[in-house]
Amino acid sequence: MRFVRRTAFSLSLVTAVLVTGCSATTTGAQNPAGAEISVPETPGPGVTATDITLASVSYSDTGKATWDTIVAAYNAAGGIAGHKITMVTQGVPTRTAPGVSRADAARTDCLAVTEHPGGVFAVLVASSDPDFTSCVNDHGIVAVPVAGFAIDSSTFERSPYTAVLGLSYERLAAGLAAQLQGAGFLKDAKNVAVVTATGVDDEDSVAQRTLVPLLKSAGVPNVTVTTVDTRGTGEAAASVALKLKSIAPDRIVVFGSAWNLISVVQEVVKQQLAAPVALTDVAVTRSRFEFSGLSNAPESQRVQSVVVNISTQSGAQLQQDRVNAANPAAVKCMKIMSDNHLAADPASLRICESLDLLKAGLDKSGSKQVNAQAFAKGLNALSDFAAISVYQAGFGPGRHDGAGATQLMKYSSACTCFEPAGSPMPVPATK
Repeated sequence: MRFVRRTAFSLSLVTAVLVTGCSATTTGAQNPAGAEISVPETPGPGVTATDITLASVSYSDTGKATWDTIVAAYNAAGGIAGHKITMVTQGVPTRTAPGVSRADAARTDCLAVTEHPGGVFAVLVASSDPDFTSCVNDHGIVAVPVAGFAIDSSTFERSPYTAVLGLSYERLAAGLAAQLQGAGFLKDAKNVAVVTATGVDDEDSVAQRTLVPLLKSAGVPNVTVTTVDTRGTGEAAASVALKLKSIAPDRIVVFGSAWNLISVVQEVVKQQLAAPVALTDVAVTRSRFEFSGLSNAPESQRVQSVVVNISTQSGAQLQQDRVNAANPAAVKCMKIMSDNHLAADPASLRICESLDLLKAGLDKSGSKQVNAQAFAKGLNALSDFAAISVYQAGFGPGRHDGAGATQLMKYSSACTCFEPAGSPMPVPATK
């Protein structure tokens, strides 16, 4: 996970992602969307006749006990594809620094996995950096990044053996536009300003090529795009707010997950811009929204949110509790934890979900082999998956981001949190 950028995402209405070179022999992971996948008659790395080795950066320190407890329960139930699960630590992610680019860091992290003695079949709760996922996929290693995240589209273009319970930015843009229209946010809107980040990922290009046309097709005659550098400070956010003030939009849509986008919202409030603001990041609308002090501002009383990631969306956990109670996969995971006198926190649910996804993909493949190609083939047939973290999950040819719907949430001053309103809305199809 790219710590600076990646946060579980939502959309809120507030009034007021270099190609990495990897050493060692690679499998040449290239499978066009919709193409029939040929499954080799050989097991993948880290797979023996009886065992399957998985890695995770969270399999360390305090997280190790949770992993061991859950893995023991899964092994007692037959493991994955009839193989006993063995966990290994992925290693501490490499941090960028002067002379160490993000691509360099991703390559280093990839090599730590590919060179593990005995091999690794899959990296779970992994980074979604396309330089990392493509590198491990090229070595025949499956990647399952952290669920509930907006993902750079190039991750899927370059990484055919990667599955995410989240949305690509393309599909996020489609879901955002549909929700804004359905919630009445765009009613009578004449001049919408889109604010997005530049510097990492593809939010800015997606905003231009996908979000703007969708907003115009919803009846908005004028849509402009303003960018803020992800490396920018509060001064950059203030500059954006002043530019917005000169544009005088009647709606502002903040698209992306850059850490400093909340600063833009703070400046919008400070500059007393009256236009309603739509956000696309749950950390902005919850954690960062609260820490910014905006949750206690008068503007927050008219907040709505549209979420994709179920967990942690409500400060009171009302939504997660309701979904978990009706979700056999969540109930199973929580029972594993309670039987072992451990708390069923979001981290444990993510672990269970990633193991379930790996198992479901391999089971659906129809192949006796356990390798990355079999997993990808199974994903293409996995149209319905019992996810814990996202709504209406499913996969298919050319679609390895599994979230299928978004949920409208309304801000409650009683709990200073977001609570569900209505039913989940399916994400419209994209070209």
